[in-house]
Amino acid sequence: LNLTNALPHAKVISIESDREFGLSVLRRVNEQFHIRANEWKSISNNITKVAEYRNKTNGKKMPRILVVIDEFQVLFEDNDNISAEINQIFDTIVKKGRAFGIH
Repeated sequence: LNLTNALPHAKVISIESDREFGLSVLRRVNEQFHIRANEWKSISNNITKVAEYRNKTNGKKMPRILVVIDEFQVLFEDNDNISAEINQIFDTIVKKGRAFGIH
């Protein structure tokens, strides 16, 4: 199955993965959060939505990022450094990600 043609907008698709893989994907999403936050701050401290970003940058595109994790409780199976970091990233995305187009 060629997923490039079926889902051209998808960057990562995994059927079964380990916790470390899940953490690496979430780290990348968290990195994107910080990149977007810094870019928005460099333009204006008053931007709170993707639409406002587009207005202030004459329509510069910033696609939304959607993360879907089925059976996410597996990420928290062990009480270790992996689950602690995943928890921190989830906290950031849930509390602040929406404003930057990350869901």
